[in-house]
Amino acid sequence: MIHADDGSKLFAKMSASRDPQSMFAGEAEGLNAMDATKTIRVPNVVHFGPLGERGSFILMEFLPFGGACNQAELGEQLALMHLVCPPLTLEHARRTSTK
Repeated sequence: MIHADDGSKLFAKMSASRDPQSMFAGEAEGLNAMDATKTIRVPNVVHFGPLGERGSFILMEFLPFGGACNQAELGEQLALMHLVCPPLTLEHARRTSTK
C-alpha cells in the first residue's frame, strides 16, 4: 500500500514477465469497463506503464477487504454487470473488425 500526498491509499502491482505492459493495459481496460457499468465496486486505475528493465506496473485505488462478504449481493452485482451493454467505441470497433 502506498500513501499519496492527498491522504488517499493506493495499491501498486508490478510484473517482470515478458510482456507485462499489455497485461496491465488489459487489466486497466477491464477494470474501467466494469466501473462504467456502475454495478459493482472495483478500484479506480490511477496509472500503468513500463518500469524499464524491471517490467511494468499498475497503480490503483486501494480497496480494503475484510469482514464478511454478502455472497448473494455479490452474485446479483455480477449478474447485473454482465447484463450491461457497453457503448461501442471507435477504437474497439477497429480492433474487433480486424480479427
